[in-house]
Parts: sequence; structure tokens; C-alpha cells
Amino acid sequence: GHRAVMLSVWGLTIIGVIIIFAHAKEWVYDKSNHAVHNAHPIVGFITVLSAFAQPIMAAARPHPGTPKRSIFNWVHRMVGFSAYVCGIVSVFFGLAFARDQHLTGLSDNATYILHAWNGLQGCMWLVMGCIDYNHKKKTGCTPATNIEMKPPIKSDDPDSKDTKEPSEDANIRKAVLIGWVVISLGLSLVVAIYIGIAEL
Repeated sequence: GHRAVMLSVWGLTIIGVIIIFAHAKEWVYDKSNHAVHNAHPIVGFITVLSAFAQPIMAAARPHPGTPKRSIFNWVHRMVGFSAYVCGIVSVFFGLAFARDQHLTGLSDNATYILHAWNGLQGCMWLVMGCIDYNHKKKTGCTPATNIEMKPPIKSDDPDSKDTKEPSEDANIRKAVLIGWVVISLGLSLVVAIYIGIAEL
């Protein structure tokens, strides 16, 4: 779950960087106007660095229960959250930058869609928080606290953890995540269409 999502972000980030340089042909940096024109590439670069750092950090993480594990957890969360926030900010800066440079006909609806996406994102986090709270209330621990370093060992014992069916909370989390991915892809496509129309 967590590992798959993180690696997906890593892969999509690589694809995004390739598309950006295929379109722009070069690193765009305007020395005459640092604050406005350079905000998007700088924040975007920080986002890419943070996204690349996450799987590297995860590969070198201490085992659960060791003294340095809590330090890793906090650093991992902060870097991940920084990438997440910078990514959102970079998208808004990107639309503003594009409109200011050459996409003067870009519809305001593209920005409104991003605001709507952020609002829906808040609702998604609220739902996930409620699911985690319900799980903790029933089991005494949150889903993230049970992540181990090594892959689960196969066992013929029907009562072993790796052969048990996913819990109801886990299934709900997966359903919410899949729904969120579909919504995000749909809204991203709509924004891309608005950008394509503005470039005509």
C-alpha cells in the first residue's frame, strides 16, 4: 500500500520531469523577475528533490523498535509532507506563470478546478482520519504502526497474519484511495484540456 503509492509518485515524478523538459527544452529561469517568474520552477525543483529523497530514505530506514526509528518516522513524514505541499503550490504557480507568459486565454475555470480539488482533498483526509481513528479504537494501534522492514513470511497456518483477509477498515481505505485517484485523474484531464484549448 504505502510502498506502492510512494513508488508510483516517484515514477510519475520522473515522467513529469521528462514531459516538462521535452516541452520547455531547457531550464526556464528569469533573472529579471525572481519572485514571480521563478517561483514555479524553484518550488517544482524542491518538490522533485523531496519526492526522490523519500524512497531512498525508506530503503535505509531503521527497523521498528530501534532508537532511531522515531527520528526516521518524523523526518520521513516532514519530507513527504513538504513534497506534497510544494507540489500543490507549484501547480498553482505554474498556472499563474503560464497565464502571465503565453496562455493569456487560459480559462479561470482551470484555477477553480484546482481549488475544488484541494477542497475535496481536505474531505478525503478527513475520511481517512476517521477510518484510522475507528481502526485505533478497535485494535489499539493505527494501521501505519504495524509496517515491518521484511516482507511477510508465507505460512500454511490459516491464522497467520499474511493469510488473513484484509480488515474492513483496510478495504474502506483502499476504496477511498482508488476513488481519489480516479477523481484526481479526471480533474487533471480537465485542466489539461483547458490548457490545450488556450494554446490553440
